[in-house]
Amino acid sequence: MSGGSGGVGDAGERSRGEVVVGVQEAGESGAVVRWAAAEARRRAVPLRLVHAEQFPFGADAVGAAWAGELLDQLDRQALEDLRELAELVRATAPGVEVRIDLVHDHRRHALLRASERACLVVTGPGRRGGALGELLLGSTSLFLVAHVPCPVAVVREPPAGAGDGGGGAGVAVGTDGSCAARAAEHFAAAHARATGQELTVVRAWSAPATGNRVAQPAQGLRLRERAQEEAERGLAETVRRVREGHPDLPVRRSLVQDDSPAEALLAAGAGARLLVLGSRGRGAFASALLGSVSHEVLHRAAGPVVVVPDAGRRRLL
Repeated sequence: MSGGSGGVGDAGERSRGEVVVGVQEAGESGAVVRWAAAEARRRAVPLRLVHAEQFPFGADAVGAAWAGELLDQLDRQALEDLRELAELVRATAPGVEVRIDLVHDHRRHALLRASERACLVVTGPGRRGGALGELLLGSTSLFLVAHVPCPVAVVREPPAGAGDGGGGAGVAVGTDGSCAARAAEHFAAAHARATGQELTVVRAWSAPATGNRVAQPAQGLRLRERAQEEAERGLAETVRRVREGHPDLPVRRSLVQDDSPAEALLAAGAGARLLVLGSRGRGAFASALLGSVSHEVLHRAAGPVVVVPDAGRRRLL
């Protein structure tokens, strides 16, 4: 089931895909949809709102009939929410073509299929948990970030009084010289340039472990200096590469000594409008697909985070 209104961009622009956003109830999805609508408007592509409902029971004929009535009620409420969110898009991002999909399937499967025509998938964190009820990354969001072949944005509700970008300034990207990081660098630089933001390239390094043996002070110092020099060279190469592709983009480098790269990225992202990471690996579990650093940052970041898959995963999927 779908609908649309308005329009922007020519056929060539439409061929670049659309921004797909998974929605639940209208009240819970407003911040996610506003963020996604701003992205769709900036990219001059349509915005697709996807709500997925599964048939609630698989029982006998009597149970199925009752479940069918319940599903009809859920459908009516979902359509009302979708139309309310579509009106929100038209009010906050005029000119963006809005498409709505009500799908009878598991949410993660519906959004994975929708991602085949998407340039960006946007989702919320998914659930509340912990002692203080903080927003945690739900299984559907984690699945999408690990499996979708295009960039995925996880958007949390911004603080009161903040704009759609969460109230921060600039775009931060984590890099470690890997292929996944290069894909993230490209996305972050293009986004920063298009939105008029400064780009901060973050690289964390730590002194190498010396094993069980006690290293001589001079040896430990040499290992530390070598690790720092290698990180500095890698960061300089990344910045050089970014500036070659975007000569007018303000780029700031941040070399951080931290045994936890995730902590360094979280600190950088705390003051940024957007934090960009690379996804890596092709293991069986989501945490392996993401990499431990991306996994931890996604669970703990306060603002919007985009995870960009490398070319290897895009070819596999």
